[in-house]
Amino acid sequence: MIGDAGLDAALEALDLAAKEVGEQRVRAAGHRFEHVEMADAAAIARLAHYSVTVSAQPSFDAAWGGPAGLYERRLGERSRSMNRFAAFYSAGVPVCFGSDSPVTPLRPWSSVRACVEHHNPEERISARAAFLGHTRAGWRAARHANPMAGQLVPGAPASFAVWEVEELMVQVADGRVQSWSTDPRARTPLLPALDTGSDPVCLQTVKDGAELFASPALRS
Repeated sequence: MIGDAGLDAALEALDLAAKEVGEQRVRAAGHRFEHVEMADAAAIARLAHYSVTVSAQPSFDAAWGGPAGLYERRLGERSRSMNRFAAFYSAGVPVCFGSDSPVTPLRPWSSVRACVEHHNPEERISARAAFLGHTRAGWRAARHANPMAGQLVPGAPASFAVWEVEELMVQVADGRVQSWSTDPRARTPLLPALDTGSDPVCLQTVKDGAELFASPALRS
């Protein structure tokens, strides 16, 4: 539902369902809306009210947001309301991220960067929030049986990727405000630096303990 009319229609459907079965059953159903790109404040509040998970594609903003981009050419000032990641999080709307490949490339770290560098500064989120949106949040949106899926913790399924990175750091959406401490003593988990000019290189992927891919560089 890329457009606002589609989102309004879907939300109206939830209103009708709630009248039939009750709001709690609608919330418990764990609905997920794909491609939620145009959402005003009222729509965001209704998404939060019904506990709807928003699935979004940050690379869309990187590709088509910003001055003179596709969104601005087509929608003018309305383009500023596209892909409102920070607004979703602030309202308590569950968010998960993807690529919509092959529409945009399957490059997850570029997608994390797109969240941090959103063309609208008010909608930027930290790299850590974006990382969680690309990992744990996706498993939860899919209602995976194991609530620990998408995390590197004891008891979680052994599904992970190994990356070669140049530098690790804490990155926030606004350098004036630190969402997490950058002091090493705070033991804030570090993520790959995304301002080096190149993305981390994937060396290995594993799902449920089974290796799916291994780079020759990993064996050398």
